Amino acid sequence: MSDDRAWWRRHAAVLAVVLATFCAFGLGLGGEFVYDDVHSVRDNRALTSLANIPRFFVDVGLFSSLDCRLYRPVLLSTYAFDAVFGGMQPWPFKLTNLLLHTTAALLLLSLARGLGARRGAALAACLVFAVHPLASEAVNTVSGRSNLLMVVGLLAAMRCHLAAMSGRATGTMGMLLAGAVALGSKEPAMILPVLLAVLELLRWIADPASLRDRRAWRCALVRVLPAVALVVGYASLRTHLLGGGTFHVADWQGGNAHTGSGRGLGTQLSTMAVLLPRALGQVLVPIGLTMDPQVHYRHDCTEPAVLCGALLIGVLTVVGLAAPRRRPLRFLGTCLAWGCALPWVVKPLNLPYLEHRMYGPLAGLALVAAASLPRLAARLRGRQPASRAILALLLATFTIAAARRSVEFASQETLWRVELARNPDSQVALAGLAVCSMESGRFAEARPLLCKLVALHPERRDSRLNLAEVELQCGAEGDPALADRHAAYLVQTWPRNPFYRLLRSRTLAALAQRTGDASGFDRAVAQALSCLEIATPKALVFRTAATARMLQGDFAAALELLEEGVRRGLGHADLQVQRSEVLRRLGRVAEARNVLLRARARDPFHGGVLAALAAIERAAPPR
Repeated sequence: MSDDRAWWRRHAAVLAVVLATFCAFGLGLGGEFVYDDVHSVRDNRALTSLANIPRFFVDVGLFSSLDCRLYRPVLLSTYAFDAVFGGMQPWPFKLTNLLLHTTAALLLLSLARGLGARRGAALAACLVFAVHPLASEAVNTVSGRSNLLMVVGLLAAMRCHLAAMSGRATGTMGMLLAGAVALGSKEPAMILPVLLAVLELLRWIADPASLRDRRAWRCALVRVLPAVALVVGYASLRTHLLGGGTFHVADWQGGNAHTGSGRGLGTQLSTMAVLLPRALGQVLVPIGLTMDPQVHYRHDCTEPAVLCGALLIGVLTVVGLAAPRRRPLRFLGTCLAWGCALPWVVKPLNLPYLEHRMYGPLAGLALVAAASLPRLAARLRGRQPASRAILALLLATFTIAAARRSVEFASQETLWRVELARNPDSQVALAGLAVCSMESGRFAEARPLLCKLVALHPERRDSRLNLAEVELQCGAEGDPALADRHAAYLVQTWPRNPFYRLLRSRTLAALAQRTGDASGFDRAVAQALSCLEIATPKALVFRTAATARMLQGDFAAALELLEEGVRRGLGHADLQVQRSEVLRRLGRVAEARNVLLRARARDPFHGGVLAALAAIERAAPPR
């Protein structure tokens, strides 16, 4: 029995953290892909084969199915493993996220204990971190894994560095491996050498006599230099692959505050001076959590709200960095929190604040709490049952709140309806719910959502594009004139985008079909073919132009456009399917069948080819 008790005593803390994490976020395992998960995971075909893993380290275009270029190869590699072994179902991705969050909490516990935190204080702080509702977005969205992996990598690297400082030969190797995981997951991990230098600094502060030992200085430098080399190599490779600087800060004045590229540094810092206290308030009292935090941009750094916010953050930072000899864990936690937050605080991003970015700062604040709880407990001396009851109540409240928040991520539609109930003007929720309606074919339901979104934010490209698409898909109930106005705006505002020109071609053709204006079809064809002047020729250009002629009823002209695409070497399966349809409309059924047979020979499993061929076979007269 004594052996059993000793085992339970050694592992009780670990089991408590694991159990608490699954209680708080386990309900999210049955959820769907939501928000950025759709383009970065669900629709990303590069994730369906483990053979693509080497490409993730050299091709930044594989990050997303959209035109979104980021260098996060380790993150993509973990996605690929989940996709291949889990059959592209959401639950393996969600489970990996939950296990990573559990790992982060356990690493916090180990790091806190390694830096001298009391057992009870370290466990309490890590349990609060494990169930904190503010971590919901990072844990329940697959795209939030970048934060989880980065924090796990940074914490593991610091724990391995402590082992190296105690003389373990494998510590540096473990630090490099963990650092590579962090860097390959998210860019703020470049703070790694600074965190390791802080660990070395804390040792010197604890033992001032070592400052006079040159050998100790050399040993510290040797331990930190590999991390410096790792970060420099990563930054150089990332800059080379992305074809630009790793970090760009806008000028002080800026222009449009609603876009990252247009927001000046003055507006950015003034806005963040107000946002950061609000974020810290949610650490203490996690209410008002949302996928679409409302941001009121501040342009004057002398505003009272800006000055008060900056003063509060400054005072808290000074307190956190004070007395590193007596409070080393608090000092390290403050450095970790600021290291993870500083990139998105300083750099203007399109969305200045999102809750999943608080995952790293939340881990740092957990270390601060582990250092501060004993002092709080000392003030409550003699009231230990009461303090334990307060902690239990806090953990229970946070666990229930996190579980309820996890349920909201069950589906995109559920998530966005909850968000709209909180804020009827949320542009993220309006856009998300509209896309859900479009994907399920409920275009009439999507229309009022998109109309409201365009009225609230006329500059949103995707809203105008989706609204034009909805009007086209609604058929007789749609308004092709309205669709054409939105398409014309997009073409006029972004004239070098070929997809907007193709959309305009489709709206012109639909409008011409509705009004009977023959010249509209000519304009539609000209608009589609104009893409050849600004971009590499694509089969979609000739297919869109041919569709306009088909709507006009001029199948001979449509066939000539498709034949031109074939002559240019663009005759892949989709174009051949449309070509066979035109031939069939012209009465040349045998030729249409032969086109499909040749297309099937090149691509035996193309669904469109097989369906078109089956339709022709069914329509053929019996022999």
